[in-house]
Amino acid sequence: MNADEYVKDNESRLASADVDQTTPTPPLTGTGKLICTDSRLVFDTAKSITDIRVDSISEIDYSPPSYLNRATVAGILGIIFSGVLWLLLAVILPNEQAIALIVFLLGAISILAGLLTAKATLVIKTNSSKYRFRGSETELSKLPHAIRGADRS
Repeated sequence: MNADEYVKDNESRLASADVDQTTPTPPLTGTGKLICTDSRLVFDTAKSITDIRVDSISEIDYSPPSYLNRATVAGILGIIFSGVLWLLLAVILPNEQAIALIVFLLGAISILAGLLTAKATLVIKTNSSKYRFRGSETELSKLPHAIRGADRS
């Protein structure tokens, strides 16, 4: 059963997004679809469906993509290190500067990977659990408004 089948026909779907769930820890993590209806938030992976009542949500925290993540920081440090390494090798071993070029290229690849993998984050907190979802900014940014606008009766 997927989320579209799980949500009843008479429920209005306010927003949906394809996301990765990173919290809580397994077995509930994975890639799936997050749907906000007028009364609940439904997350579907291939293994399970998580159903959160909208009135049980105590906090919603949305963050746009952060491009200053581990990969970009590692890449920047790699490029800085390659410059220092190149200067040291120029003095010590003038013919072995290719090592510095390799470190520079790895740093540039790491920066590119960090920029391409940056995703928006949505954290949903209830009294008993915390759920963290990551996805594209265009889809995920609609969910906080939909959750706040859902019927909380």
